[in-house]
Amino acid sequence: MSSLGSILGGILFVSYGSSNCLAASFAEYSNAFKPYRWNVQCWDSWDIEWKIVDYKNTTLHDNITDRLRAIALTVDEGLDCFHRSLAYNSRYHITISSTDLQARIDKWVNKQTMEGFKADTSKTQKRHPRPAISTDFSEPINALEKTLASAFEKLLDIDAVGRHDNFFELGGHSLLATQLITELRSTLNADMAISDVLESPTVEKLGMILQAENNVAAEIEPV
Repeated sequence: MSSLGSILGGILFVSYGSSNCLAASFAEYSNAFKPYRWNVQCWDSWDIEWKIVDYKNTTLHDNITDRLRAIALTVDEGLDCFHRSLAYNSRYHITISSTDLQARIDKWVNKQTMEGFKADTSKTQKRHPRPAISTDFSEPINALEKTLASAFEKLLDIDAVGRHDNFFELGGHSLLATQLITELRSTLNADMAISDVLESPTVEKLGMILQAENNVAAEIEPV
């Protein structure tokens, strides 16, 4: 039994994904030289996993666990997939995904959605209204904050982002944070780390980091 983590990877999944890749590689090697046959199944998460473990104490941000739980396999779905997977005698490596796996690979591995995000900046899109979160809306106060808020809005597909709004409360997660970093590096020519977003996930705090560590002026328009 392996995991889709070996295919999709992700932040905080380095050791987990690597160990699953090793298991799959060992099975492939054994099938080439041993008389008996190994079968590797790369599974999506099951909903029962989140019920058994205290997922609130995991290293993942709450928003990520909520998203994973929303698409997790039910017990009935999992058992059905397991029984059908055993029928594929001609294949040693099977992936079981609750949603379109290629779409997930394109989004998280190939980053095709980031290319679409960049190409779409000139288009007018109907976005979702700002969700009800723990902070009241507060307008960005300078050009830098407006640029950061705009990046939040485009990436999260939200109509308006305030300077105190938390990236993760708005629906972001660590994988989207990597896309945000890429966009800000391109737009502001600023060197930022993923930890900056994880630790300071608001427009105001990221603006302060950019001014302090990258000498980005608050009123300088983005290049």
